[in-house]
Amino acid sequence: MQTKSGDWKWIAERGRVVERDEHSRALRATGACWDITWRKHAEDVMREHQALLKQKVDERTSELSKAQEELASAAFDSGRAQVSAMVLHNIGNAVTPLKVSIEGLREKKQEDIVRYLDECYWDLAAHAEDIQCYVQDDDRGREVFALMGNLVDALKEQDAERKEKLKRMDEAITYIAEILSLQQTYVAKGQGAKERTKINTLISDAIRMQSGALEKRGIAVKYNLDKGMPMVKIEKNKLMQVLVNLIKNSYEAIDQRQGSPGGNVIVVKSFGNEEQLGFEITDTGVGMDAEEIERVIAKGESSKGSTGFGLRYCRMFAEANHGTLTITSPGKGKGASVRVCFETQLRKAA
Repeated sequence: MQTKSGDWKWIAERGRVVERDEHSRALRATGACWDITWRKHAEDVMREHQALLKQKVDERTSELSKAQEELASAAFDSGRAQVSAMVLHNIGNAVTPLKVSIEGLREKKQEDIVRYLDECYWDLAAHAEDIQCYVQDDDRGREVFALMGNLVDALKEQDAERKEKLKRMDEAITYIAEILSLQQTYVAKGQGAKERTKINTLISDAIRMQSGALEKRGIAVKYNLDKGMPMVKIEKNKLMQVLVNLIKNSYEAIDQRQGSPGGNVIVVKSFGNEEQLGFEITDTGVGMDAEEIERVIAKGESSKGSTGFGLRYCRMFAEANHGTLTITSPGKGKGASVRVCFETQLRKAA
């Protein structure tokens, strides 16, 4: 409806017959009209927000799929599929609750509540002239009045749930962005490229890359890092692959042994002195006997029955960089430790 000032407004009208003759013909009718422009504007804003959210989710999903393909390709080309698989797995764990939250926002519950409120509003509006009597003496009026209160409470609860879902979505997206950024740091820049690297930083990043898998299993990570560790000149991306593989081996060893005494724990230690520097990873997993350790070191066989290529690669990398990889275990069911050491000449080369 156009007003005297020339503006256009949304108007709602409603009326009904309130008096009829003996032949049911209408004698008297009453009605009212309301300016509902604010409500129409609110509906437009809600539709715009919903469209924008869908667009953003679609864009992020497309970007994530593209990034996953690029990371998988880069990892394969550089021989770092282990790191890529771990990163993509953690991203997948983050995407799942993100999708669940999005579906939750699309639920029809709020639309139903708004529809019921609208019906209640019109019912009360039709009795505007005798509203007090209607809500006090009329059974239907009392019912409508009570229902409006319940619906308002339901709307508040829905709003709180929506805010919590949005918070979880934001946390998931932030985690994905962090892991992608972290992964890009370790994309190979060329075969054999060495750079000055802080082992403690690599340890922290390797744990962060696998934080989802560790938290899912309830594994506590304890650090014992030597803050005075010197930098080392080494192929940073390959050393990261070694760390990721060894940490993965540790939590899989814990998977194999349920109810470990002392809880599910991985201890990561770094060390450096005049003779050597390196790191050690100790777990409360299934452990190994002396014969099994020998098979793993000599032939690359693992307790899971596979070829153990990952562990063999780790040992080969250490030896190629004037270092060693050793495995120790008190025995079956008592956990194990893997220690990687580099000689001081590696430090001097830096």
